[in-house]
Amino acid sequence: MKKVLIIFVISTILLFAQEQDRVYNISYNGISVGKIKDFSTINQGYLIGRPVNRILGFFVPWENYVIYEENKKPIVKGKNKYKKDKHLLLRLIKELTKVRPKQQIIETKKYKLVINCTKNRCDYKRTNKYKLKTSSGYLTFFDNFLKELYDEDAKLSFKRVK
Repeated sequence: MKKVLIIFVISTILLFAQEQDRVYNISYNGISVGKIKDFSTINQGYLIGRPVNRILGFFVPWENYVIYEENKKPIVKGKNKYKKDKHLLLRLIKELTKVRPKQQIIETKKYKLVINCTKNRCDYKRTNKYKLKTSSGYLTFFDNFLKELYDEDAKLSFKRVK
């Protein structure tokens, strides 16, 4: 009986610790505006964020903020604000959490991404092919999990809550 109780307590602690690792703050211009609690939807091409406090919730008439990749707009229950990921951030997260190449070039119809990675950090430069505007950002990792993403042009960051 004691062994079962010990196993139950340890598994509960580990489950709680893993759940905490999945929570990310969303910041815009350095101001915390929301949280992402589940990154599993990124494989379907979208992420769901929720407003961080009641004051912000008072000014926004939606429950969720859904960021999605082009041609992958999901249907999510509730009142939602949908925004297409025009900065290719979801694609960067998806590709770089699997494999971090030393250097990689990704080209889309509108953008050219140049990615340079070291062991736990990837820097990228994104060039708009039509406007010839260049912006940059970085992703940092800890134990193969995304720790932080910052995009200079969008002034947006996702940072894991400890």
